[in-house]
Amino acid sequence: MEKAAQEPPPAERNRPRGCAEEARRSLVEPLYGTVLELGASSGANLPHYKGVARVVAVNRSGASGAARLRASAPTGIPVSVVTAAPGRLPFRDRSFDAVVSTMALCAAPDQATALAEIRRVLSPDGVLVFLEHVRSRNHWTAGMQDMMTPVVRRLRSGCRINVDTVTAIRAAGFRLSVLDILEPRAGVPRLVPFVRGRAYLP
Repeated sequence: MEKAAQEPPPAERNRPRGCAEEARRSLVEPLYGTVLELGASSGANLPHYKGVARVVAVNRSGASGAARLRASAPTGIPVSVVTAAPGRLPFRDRSFDAVVSTMALCAAPDQATALAEIRRVLSPDGVLVFLEHVRSRNHWTAGMQDMMTPVVRRLRSGCRINVDTVTAIRAAGFRLSVLDILEPRAGVPRLVPFVRGRAYLP
């Protein structure tokens, strides 16, 4: 396998929420080798891949979205589309140089199971990159997230906006290399911060 892109020393940064396209681009553009993408239904990440050999996209919408996903990828990058859940991945151990999770872990019914599967299919020197909803560190905002989560789950395919995804990633045995906490900008009526980061196996 080709080795995934290496990262700088661990860091945690608070940043205002920027453009979603830029957040996605910064995650996937440096990747190499064979990539598994979870939460690929929208196809929003695919135009940003540059040097990968192949992308396997896990698509919740089934075969109906496969043609659209393939059309979103840059010319020359093959895309395979598989219908699967993050907690039950139909791939061999150590199959991928990188796993990309965008809004997939926040919708997983059991984050620990999903992360164990990610760890199983990731090569020992591979990287997990993620852009996920996360529970706010502000007590008032977190309370509002708790109130909103049942409604959001019904409207957004099970998405839980109040989960502590970063703690779950650490508990699964990953070492965080980069962690950006993307807080809503002042004056923007949004309650849900995101985390963007990279993590490696020890």
